[in-house]
Amino acid sequence: MAASNQQTPRVGLKAIWTEVSTLPHVARKIYTRQLVERAFINIVRAPMTSLLTLFTTSFALFVFAIFVVAVQQFRAGLVSSQRDVPVTVYLKEAVSEDQARALAVQYQRDAGVASARVVDKKMALEEFRSALAEQRSLLDGLDERNPLPISIEVKFASDVVHEEAARKFANVHGDEAAVEFISYSHSMAEQLSAFLSALRLGGALAIVVILVMTAFIMMNTIKLALYAHREEIEIMRLVGATDAYIRTPYLIEGVLQGLAGAVVSMLVLGMAGAGVNHMLAASDVIHNLVPNLTFLTIPLVLLVLSVGAAVGFVGSYLAVRKFSVD
Repeated sequence: MAASNQQTPRVGLKAIWTEVSTLPHVARKIYTRQLVERAFINIVRAPMTSLLTLFTTSFALFVFAIFVVAVQQFRAGLVSSQRDVPVTVYLKEAVSEDQARALAVQYQRDAGVASARVVDKKMALEEFRSALAEQRSLLDGLDERNPLPISIEVKFASDVVHEEAARKFANVHGDEAAVEFISYSHSMAEQLSAFLSALRLGGALAIVVILVMTAFIMMNTIKLALYAHREEIEIMRLVGATDAYIRTPYLIEGVLQGLAGAVVSMLVLGMAGAGVNHMLAASDVIHNLVPNLTFLTIPLVLLVLSVGAAVGFVGSYLAVRKFSVD
């Protein structure tokens, strides 16, 4: 009877939590490795879905990289085509050659100016005759009474944007007393600059749409994985797993898929660039008109990798956040 009357000791929740708090904690390195392993396991569990996501991400980032390369090549071609086109400063009739040389020395001190060459009346007439070619005889008799003014040809350094430098130079020196007027291809420069701006704007909008669609596909992919593992996730919650521990592997999965898509897109871009350059080199005429194009650069690779990781993270974050709310 004494034994039956003996009460079983009760253990309260406070005692349980106190005992749990004394258990050894998992090392941060092991904890991180577990999260990454779970992310890889999630990818392997759904190979078809992962391949579809990889293909979509690779295509989107490939289009993004092509757009960036196109803008860079167009801008480089624009700068290269205008690099050898000088800005011509036509001087007034009363300006002497010595004054013109002094002005040329002054222009060479301007930022971005590579050279300033004085073209006297005789040189201007000879260059005009060379430009007329077979019709140069029309200028016979003008040697004694040359109507052409003295001018200064200004060329800019290769590392400056020609149209911006030419516009700034004309604004600074156009109102000087010795200057009649300044000539440069501002209309062509403005048209090309406007086209470049339109290309940037239109391409940027298209790229944003593609990347948003890619993030949406990534979000639905992660949501499918979450719903497939919902029973496992519920068990993890019941045994005390935190939301961060449950969410993080899916966030890592999204980033890994984004990085994988970026790597594949860069490989495809590199092979496409090699093929294009091989085609250009096959024809001497085309190769002289269009030199080798640069497709892969370190800044471009880093940019595409960053965009891929960002798209993957955003898509997976939207998925796990919505899943947690549900």
